[in-house]
Amino acid sequence: MLGSGNDMGLSIEIHSPTAVPSGARVRVSYLTYTTPAGDLFDTPIHSVVSEVTVASEDTLRVPMLIPDFGDTVKAVVVVASLVRELPTSSWSGGSSLPIAITYELIPNSVTVPCDIEYIQDAINTAGTWDVVYVAGRPLGTAYQEPISLTRGVKVVGRDVGNGFPILMASTDSVAVAFATDAISTSSIENFTILGGTSRIVDLHGSASLRNCTLDGTSTGPAIGINAASANGQEIVGCSVLLDTGTALVLGGSALVDSCSFEVATSDTINCGVLSTGTGTRTLFRSTVEAAGGDGVACVGGTTDLVGSTISNAAYGIVFSGSAGGSVDSCSVSGFLNTGISVLASGTTLQIHNNTIDIDGGLGIATVGSMSGVSITDNHLTGNASSVAGIQLGASAGSPTLSGNHIEKLYAGEGISIASGTAVLTGNYADSCNYAIHVTGGTPSIGTASSSSDNTVTGSVVGIRVVGSGTVPVIRNNQIVSNTTGLLARSNAAPDLGTGATDLGNNSFLSNSSYCIRNTSTGTGVLAYGNWFGSCAAPGCTNGNVVTIGYLCSAPAAFGLDVALVANTPAARVLSVSPNPTTAGTTVRLAVSGEVNGVSLQVFDITGRRIRVLPGLDFGEGTHSLVWDGKTDAGMPASQGIYFLRVAGSNLPVHTSKVLVIR
Repeated sequence: MLGSGNDMGLSIEIHSPTAVPSGARVRVSYLTYTTPAGDLFDTPIHSVVSEVTVASEDTLRVPMLIPDFGDTVKAVVVVASLVRELPTSSWSGGSSLPIAITYELIPNSVTVPCDIEYIQDAINTAGTWDVVYVAGRPLGTAYQEPISLTRGVKVVGRDVGNGFPILMASTDSVAVAFATDAISTSSIENFTILGGTSRIVDLHGSASLRNCTLDGTSTGPAIGINAASANGQEIVGCSVLLDTGTALVLGGSALVDSCSFEVATSDTINCGVLSTGTGTRTLFRSTVEAAGGDGVACVGGTTDLVGSTISNAAYGIVFSGSAGGSVDSCSVSGFLNTGISVLASGTTLQIHNNTIDIDGGLGIATVGSMSGVSITDNHLTGNASSVAGIQLGASAGSPTLSGNHIEKLYAGEGISIASGTAVLTGNYADSCNYAIHVTGGTPSIGTASSSSDNTVTGSVVGIRVVGSGTVPVIRNNQIVSNTTGLLARSNAAPDLGTGATDLGNNSFLSNSSYCIRNTSTGTGVLAYGNWFGSCAAPGCTNGNVVTIGYLCSAPAAFGLDVALVANTPAARVLSVSPNPTTAGTTVRLAVSGEVNGVSLQVFDITGRRIRVLPGLDFGEGTHSLVWDGKTDAGMPASQGIYFLRVAGSNLPVHTSKVLVIR
């Protein structure tokens, strides 16, 4: 309530993100409201308009005098707008001007209005792209009205000592608590929003939502934030809580940053984030929980999840239909069935540098022939009830699995392959029932490259191959300290080297029962040119196994004494930061010996190489490679996702995703 007994002075500062031309006039008006009992909206009882001519492109200060209205006045709305009296040719800022208003007390004569009773009246009075500030009400009481934003108006909540404002739809029949129209730049900031029987917030156009808390537990809406018809919006610093339903629906391009989405009551219809339609959207540094349903369901377009945490869902992340994109540097845990499920076909997907805790079920599972699936540098940890770390199911296509670390699936499978022509390089599987289990297809487990070795260790069976027609090609691997190194069953025909010109170059060491066992009576296992620890015919095989041409020294692929389970590289990547970045980023390396020809290549989201930094030689110590955020042509890289690839001698290839924000 405004004070009574004296006229009140009010000084208003007006700031514009676009320079206001000299000679233009700005109109400032205020409306006063009362709040008769039982009225939802009332008519302003008084208004004053003041205009000022702009003398320079700077902050405008407009003094106004608000007369005393006694106890009848409960709220004041102040609106500023540009009065265009200049020739069109002298103004290039468009037909309207966005203006932000701040209030300043004039000593001894001003009470700042801190309770705008009816937000919708302020929005209706504001000009196109104006900002309406709303103060939190005393004792956390709510504004009892649904809101509809029009003409690109921005509504910003302010904490003037009572906390940020709370908005609650006034009746149970209100379908949407807060909605925007299709005008771009509309935004809602700093609100707690309650209610809405269908949706809490509707975003259209390129409207944005910032620093808002949405709670639908009292009215049971099916959707928290509905951005299905929006494109180019930003949702930043928000949280959504529902009992059941979908916390966020995305239909176009969007950036979702530092948000949390929770659907609390277990139900198979639940979904934390539904990404549908076309466009590219990024879910960055956010958390998602969806009890009983899908954490993040991607059914169309391109969805990139970066640095996010997905937990407590039946399926953590699902790609289906024509959806593609990436999952990078995320944490996935607490799922009932599968951490990352790939059911899509016909597009590309990169799953990189994620941490996945498998408490029963599958870590990463693919069903469907996507044209390019890359599963690299992930860390998957299971337990006694876990089924598989990475499972390639029917129609698996030709995925790439590289640099993954899989462990502790004591009764399960580290990598399970049922079909396709997958290529496995540089993976490490430890303490599994079957470290690698092949039941179909012709995968390449390792390649002829001396740096491509996989390590399987500490498992009941290192590599298990089952079924007639199952012919994995197995090269340059370390199969060490398992009960059985390789087991072939049911007429499987693993290729461990076919002759003098096609050696296996695998190392079988310290496998306690058998290095290679073949339980089939008709089909022999060819194992030419492998290392069994000494220059003698191996005595650790069982069944029809041909080991002619066994090696008398360790394969060149391993360099060190192969009794060491894995290579010890001379260098490794410590960090890539800042990420995200507005300009460039730095890759920090730790070098324990000497590395040569270390290069940095930058690729855009389409796989096009945009920058190459020449190879450098490094000695022992910590070193840095710097990308300045530019292309080879010297132009700043546009906003989006880029992949930095670092490679060099005795340095494992390392790929990191970097988000550039302009």
